[in-house]
Amino acid sequence: MDGQLHVDRPQIAILDFGSQYSHLIARRVRELHVFCELYSCLVKGEVLRKNQVIGIILSGGPNSVYASVGVMGDGRTYEFLCGIRLVSSTDYMTADWYRIDWEILARISTRIINEVQGINRCAYDCSSKPPATIEWE
Repeated sequence: MDGQLHVDRPQIAILDFGSQYSHLIARRVRELHVFCELYSCLVKGEVLRKNQVIGIILSGGPNSVYASVGVMGDGRTYEFLCGIRLVSSTDYMTADWYRIDWEILARISTRIINEVQGINRCAYDCSSKPPATIEWE
């Protein structure tokens, strides 16, 4: 997670902002046969470029989840929302939201809701940069 690893194939970077779920996210991405590595949120852009990062997942931080009302069984739940953001960028100064296959997104959402305690809703961020930023605050 020190960001000094050099790889010879494209990868997804998971930037860890202090989430207890970063390793779970990495495992789920790898189960989809996608190469990914965890990096500190302080990793430099040059390291990501050198390591052929083609996508970034932001994980954690005190403002990364929001309260959400949902229904499980016959009762209401008051748990948290999990934001999912996938972008495509060549320079990190601009980015376009990634048009992921809806079936894959549905599987990701269902697994998160069913397997991550405390999550009852997922939202997919389809904002480009600009005007939005790559990170979701």
